[in-house]
Amino acid sequence: MEPWITLWGIVLAATLLLYTGLFLWVAVGGLADIRAMLQSLDRQHREAAENSRDDE
Repeated sequence: MEPWITLWGIVLAATLLLYTGLFLWVAVGGLADIRAMLQSLDRQHREAAENSRDDE
């Protein structure tokens, strides 16, 4: 019975490592996307403010 315990221990460890890696990949990518979005919004806000001053 012990080989089965070893097998499932390896499967569990591999699964945890895989999902940890996936979590980190998604989290880092999501943070990068949010940062890019906020920079884009800031740039658009500044351009809109400039254009409204130019129209006056």
